[in-house]
Amino acid sequence: MSVNPREIGQRIRKLRVDHGLTQPQLAKAVNVTTNYISHIESGRRMGSIDFLVETADFFSVTLDNLILGKL
Repeated sequence: MSVNPREIGQRIRKLRVDHGLTQPQLAKAVNVTTNYISHIESGRRMGSIDFLVETADFFSVTLDNLILGKL
């Protein structure tokens, strides 16, 4: 089992869009910059564990679902 930053980014983008949020709105909610969200959603960067935990909590999904794709 491997962690794929691009797939994690796609899942975060899907959650964000499904909840009707913009990148700036999500960034504010989880205390990061819009640029950070953009890099994660595009797969150019892997989110920190703190970011992933905060994001999973914000969207009420488990961390393993967010990381491994069992949404």
